[in-house]
This record gives sequence, structure tokens and C-alpha cells, in this order.
Amino acid sequence: MSRDRHGRPSRHSTVEAREVAKVASRRDRVFDPTDLEIIDRVYEAAWARVETDIFRDIAKDDERKTALRQWAFILAGRHPVDFDTLYEKLETVIPKPWITAPTKNLRGSPPQVGP
Repeated sequence: MSRDRHGRPSRHSTVEAREVAKVASRRDRVFDPTDLEIIDRVYEAAWARVETDIFRDIAKDDERKTALRQWAFILAGRHPVDFDTLYEKLETVIPKPWITAPTKNLRGSPPQVGP
């Protein structure tokens, strides 16, 4: 679940989703309520994936959430929106630095210092 800037659990409102949808609809896209719900769920699933990265810079979370939500609407295409297709597309635009794998040195023993 995503968190607000105070660290409390939060859910994005449908109002926020509709505001982003207005921007998207200016590009000749119109989403019905079902499409908006699917887009919101895809966004939440993709953000949950980003949140699993314990090494990410959480100070940039708000900026990244905004970018991810915008990409969700851009990639949604036209009606009807398919969850799996949109999730796969959205996952491809998440930059790798947002989701990093820990290095061996962080999990294993400290590096050896030579003589």
C-alpha cells in the first residue's frame, strides 16, 4: 500500500484518477469508470513493485508516483483497458534505478582488505 508524505497508509482517490484522466482525455482518450479502476489498480500494483526496493531513495517517492501514474494513463491506450497488458507495459518504463538488486557485498561478508 502506498504511503502519504507523513508515512501513513493512503489510497489514491478516484478524484485524483479523474484529474489525470482529464489530461489523458485531452489527447483524444476517454476512459469509462471500469477503465479508470483498472488503471488505478495497475498503478497500485506497479508502485507496490517499486516499494519492494529497500535501497530506493524514498525522498523521491512522490515525484516517482506522479510519473508512474502519468505513464499508466499514457500507456492505457483506448477502451477497453486490460490489466495484464497495461501492467506489462508499465513495468517496462520503470527505470532500473528505482528497483535495484542488492549487491553481494551488502548481503555477504565485508570486502577483504589486502595486506
